Parts: sequence; C-alpha cells; structure tokens
Amino acid sequence: MNAIVPVALPKTDNAIGILCLCVGLTVFSIQDLILKLLSVHYPLGQAMVFRSLVAVPLLLWMALREGGVGNLFTAGTLSMIQRGAILVAAYFAYYLAIPSLPLAKVAALYFTLPFFLTILCGLTARRSVGWRRWGAVAFGFAGVPFVIAGDWATAVWILPLLSALSYASLMLFSRRVGQTQTASAMAFWANAVFLVFAVGLSALFGWGWAEGTVTQPSLRFLLQAWIWPSTVDALLMAGCGGIAALGLTLLSQSYKLSDSARVAPFEYTALIWAIFWGFMFFDEWPRPIEWVGMAMILVAGLAVLKREKARDLPLSFQRVAADPPV
Repeated sequence: MNAIVPVALPKTDNAIGILCLCVGLTVFSIQDLILKLLSVHYPLGQAMVFRSLVAVPLLLWMALREGGVGNLFTAGTLSMIQRGAILVAAYFAYYLAIPSLPLAKVAALYFTLPFFLTILCGLTARRSVGWRRWGAVAFGFAGVPFVIAGDWATAVWILPLLSALSYASLMLFSRRVGQTQTASAMAFWANAVFLVFAVGLSALFGWGWAEGTVTQPSLRFLLQAWIWPSTVDALLMAGCGGIAALGLTLLSQSYKLSDSARVAPFEYTALIWAIFWGFMFFDEWPRPIEWVGMAMILVAGLAVLKREKARDLPLSFQRVAADPPV
C-alpha cells in the first residue's frame, strides 16, 4: 500500500487562488453547454465514451509517472473502484437532467450539495451540527420548490438533487480513501469506471432498439442510437475530456494557493455561467419565482460554508473535480 505523507503547502495568494477557481468553473461550464448541444443528436453513452477515451490515457500516464504500476494496484484498489462507482452515479444523474431542464435550474438544484453533506455528516456523527447550520439547511431546501416551479409535472428535477446527494456521499467516502491512496491513482480508477459504465451504456442502448419510442429529451438522450459524428461534434465530445483535465488542474491549484474558506464561496459563480450559457444558446431565462429559489439556495449555502471549519471543506463542489488534484 502506498501511504501518502501529508505535505503542508503554503496558502498565501488568495487572489490567484480565486482567479484559478473562477477560470476553472468557466471551463467546466462549457462542458455542460456542449452536452446540452449534443444531446439533440447523440446519445449520452457516446458522449461519455469519447470523453473517457481522452481522459483515461492522460490520467494513466499521470498515475504511472507518480508511482508506477504499484501506484494503481494496492490493498485499496477496490475502494477506489467503489469510489468511482459513486462518482459515475453523480455524473449520470446530472448529465441526464441537462437536456430537459434549463442549465440554471440544473446548477441551482445541484447546489443543494452542502445541505446534503451537512445532513450526512450529522447522521453519521462525523461531527456535531448546530442549530444555525440546520436552520440554513432547512432554508436552502425551502428554496427548492421555487426553483422547480413549473417543472413539477416531470420527475427530471429529481436528477440534479440525486447528483448532489451522490456527490456529498462521495466526499465523505473520499476522505477515508484519500488517506492511503495517491491522488493520481484515485483519479485514474474513477475515470476508468466511468469509461466501463459508458461502454456498457452504449452496448445496451447505443444500437437504437428503443429509438423513436420516446420524445422526452432526457430519455431520448439516453436511448437514441450511436451515429457517426461530424468532425466538429467528435472534437466537442473529446474536448470534454480535455476540459475535465484542465478544469481539475485549475480547481486543485486554487485550493493549494489559498485558504479554502476564502475560495469555496466562489464556487457559486458557476451559477452565473449556467444562466449565461442558457440565455445565449437556448433562450433560457429564470422566472421571478425561480430567482427567489436560487437566491435562497445561494444564501443558505454560503451560511453553511461560513459555519464550516476550513479543514472540513471539500476540495470542490464540481462533479469533475471530485477526483483529487493530480
């Protein structure tokens, strides 16, 4: 087993750290835009396979450079694979929501993540949760119905919430696994599981046996057949793998350079990009009641972060950044 010796890194440049975070979030927001654009013509499995074929070899090279083959096969390999499965659940739920809901609505519902994390920490007795934090969680969840607003008729709004819950579980699981495994090995296995899942999804649905029987956007994204992509679309799919690597590097660097308590609130700038891309490409603009709900989630999330100690803050709320820094 390759034990990791914690190294205290200086955190002195909050401005640069915040800048790295904001640029990283901008990069990640482009991935959501790409997937929503591609969902009209291509299946989810195909987009996931193309993304993984770029990301996995890169992460394998990083893992081998850091510690060789022994870095990947340790007593904790099964735990890293299990961690990857939880991450896939978070990805899958989030991606399926994108075709059916406005990007801003998906992002806002996903930012219930700190509320789920607080609940899980309280239930598992990992640390005490005071009444102020419970109050913030209740206030944040009270904003969810306002965000959902006119989409109650479809169950798709559940998917971003499931993604947030899965990712919150991943955070707790990762803290234990990360004590004994290298960051690059964890990142490799997470993306390897992602690739296996994508291939399985494509084998099950990619030949189009259910195509034409559904019109609901998320189900169509799941069930439509593989088609040969145009050069531009193939590059966009593959580009998601590059986005994952670049965005992850920027987010990791941001938390290395600065205090996590200072940086974490800027995670919510991702909501700005979701609103911007939705308006520019899909003519999406939140209704007044949805603005109220998003504001409630934002205020409650910031309150929860303020109550957290810096050492308890996660690396990042971003799905792709669930893999530790490489």
